[in-house]
Amino acid sequence: MKYSKKEVVEEVSTEGKELDLGISQLTGIGAAGKAKLESVGIKSVFDLCIRGAQEIKNTTGMPESNLNDAMNEAWEIVNKVGICRPKDMDIFELEAYKKSLPKIRCGCDELDDKLLKGGLEMESLTEIYGEYGSGKTQYCYSVAIEAIGKHDFNVLWIDCEDTFDPSRLIDAARARGFGNTDDEIRQKFYPKIKYIHTPNTDRLVREIDNLSSNILDKKYKLIILDGAIGQFREEYRGRGELSVRQNNLKRFMSLVRNIAFFFCCAVVMTNQVQSDPGLPPMMDPIKPIGGHIVGHTSSYRLYFKKAGSKRIARMVDSPKTPIAETLFELNDKGVDNVSKK
Repeated sequence: MKYSKKEVVEEVSTEGKELDLGISQLTGIGAAGKAKLESVGIKSVFDLCIRGAQEIKNTTGMPESNLNDAMNEAWEIVNKVGICRPKDMDIFELEAYKKSLPKIRCGCDELDDKLLKGGLEMESLTEIYGEYGSGKTQYCYSVAIEAIGKHDFNVLWIDCEDTFDPSRLIDAARARGFGNTDDEIRQKFYPKIKYIHTPNTDRLVREIDNLSSNILDKKYKLIILDGAIGQFREEYRGRGELSVRQNNLKRFMSLVRNIAFFFCCAVVMTNQVQSDPGLPPMMDPIKPIGGHIVGHTSSYRLYFKKAGSKRIARMVDSPKTPIAETLFELNDKGVDNVSKK
């Protein structure tokens, strides 16, 4: 079986558009069970696959045997749609499939090639953490512009810190050569970006829970979560709420990771940091918030830090590339190669 970039980038196949994706077609669940599923926001077979049987069992109280049958049936339907990879690939097919997936560059060769080996990967969750002003949101502007300008992808931007500024997007797109006037850039980029502001975790989780229908409609290939983990830290404070926070965070991260896989899209998530004063003086005390739950769920972890007028990016964790670091700078383009003077 061969896979071309065209086949991967083409969103839902003609066959997929004719398929019924609703849960009403599932034979292993009766009317009462389907009503329970819909009451917790599960309306399509993609919702079922993304949530998983264990979570659905905990939230609805439905029998595990019924849910397992429904999950198997949903998997078969999802495979026919052609958005995510077929579940029965052998290693040769998987290798060809992986090579066919497009990568989304940010336009900074040092970040794209040295650390990410070509750019953001589809089916992956990339976490970028660092202190304020280190370039996290500027990286998000950069990949969003490149995704639209170079690939004509649709982009979903979930803004958890109210930092997104359309004028910054226009300036960076112009600096990258994607238009000469503000109106020209607006017409090209604005229709391709869906912007959502989530002021709290309730709204954030609700948007993630309802994301599958939006992705099926708009076919997003890049999802940006700017500052999501920080909201959990702000709302769940103290040791007494730590367990609740981590359980909710675990569910959130699992949903995001599954969305990246089932919809074959790239997810980039920015994260805040905290200082660990207990570390030896020779060690960097800065570490990302969210603990092991965030670290184990992320496919790639990049650490941005200030270095005078420049920035340092370090690949902290990757399933396929060595730990390495490089320099980049922030300018009108967003993130960019260090200028040679």
